[in-house]
Amino acid sequence: AAATEESSAAEPTSAATAADRIRSTRSGARNDGNKNLLTHLIRAVDEDPYDGGSSDEVLTDVLMTLLFAGYDTTSVNLSYSVYLLSQHKEEREICLAEIDAVMDDAGRRADGRCHDEDGPVL
Repeated sequence: AAATEESSAAEPTSAATAADRIRSTRSGARNDGNKNLLTHLIRAVDEDPYDGGSSDEVLTDVLMTLLFAGYDTTSVNLSYSVYLLSQHKEEREICLAEIDAVMDDAGRRADGRCHDEDGPVL
């Protein structure tokens, strides 16, 4: 049990990882041409500080909300989509026909591509 406690204590939490990223990004946020979300958030919080805590605490909370709200939203939408397909046979058959047209029997794309080469890889 002690080894488990030691290994989990050594692993950074999501909040600690977010805080580290904020600190590493903060130094260049005012001077560089970065247009990423974190840089914009740092600038916004620094310009209008929140009275409830340090700006790094606020930024960590915002990043955690964005991360987990996005994860939860995606999983809920996928679950609900599967549920709806289970309740609507005609739409389910349309989806299955499209999957069959794109995938081979082993679950790989029938055309051999790994992704949609005409679109972005996310």
